[in-house]
Formats: sequence, structure tokens, C-alpha cells
Amino acid sequence: MEQAYWLERERASVANAHAAADSESRLIHYDLAGYYSIKAACAGDTAPEGLGYAVPAPRARPLHRGLKAPRDTAAGCRSRAEADLVASASVLLANQRLRLENSAEHWIARAELLQDVEEAFVVAKGSRQPPAMDLKRAPEALGA
Repeated sequence: MEQAYWLERERASVANAHAAADSESRLIHYDLAGYYSIKAACAGDTAPEGLGYAVPAPRARPLHRGLKAPRDTAAGCRSRAEADLVASASVLLANQRLRLENSAEHWIARAELLQDVEEAFVVAKGSRQPPAMDLKRAPEALGA
């Protein structure tokens, strides 16, 4: 009984979508029709024959591997800076060379900041006290 209700709601939403005056309301009705389709599949033990209803399985949460992206490690930032400097040597236009050199400087500054954070974390973990941040050094590292 409940499945028949949801299937009727789905048909009504599709009909409303066909009769919609603008694309926004058409999209809303199609979205509702999809929702009603899922509700109908959940209400019945089996999907209606020939209609191919399927309830999507919930996505499994990815496992945390503890690995950081290269841009989030000091070594990764330094390798990116080195790659930018190598690329700057091979370009012909001065503007491209300056942009790559500027990018390399920023990657080096980021690497230094990440290294400071990692060292402070190790010290804090060993002493169980929060590290004091050196706010005077941070603007210099960013080139400000």
C-alpha cells in the first residue's frame, strides 16, 4: 500500500515537471520524483518488475591512512619549489620566469612554516605544553 502511494507521488511529480513553466521548478519536481522513487523501493520488499528501481547503497567512509598530501609537508613544498625553479630556467618570457620564481619563494616560505609547526608539535608532544607561536617571524616568512 505504501509503495503504491510513493509511486503515485513519483508519477505526479514527473507530470508536474513536464508542465513546469521554468527550469528551476522543473528541476525541483524531477528531484522530488527521484526521492519518491527511492521511497517506493524502500517501502516494498522487491522493486517493481520492469521499472528497475534501485536503492543506492550508503557510501563507505574512506579509511584514514595518516598520509599527508605533499603540499602539507615541508619536504613536499621544497620539492615543488625546486620544480618551479627548474621550470623557470626553461621559459623564454621574463614574466613567466618571474611568476615561477615567485611561486618557488612562496613554496619555500610555506615549507619553513610547516617545518616550524612540525617542530613545535614534537616539542609540545614531549613536554605536554602548548608551544608559543613566534608571530614576529610569520610575516617575514610570507614575504610581507
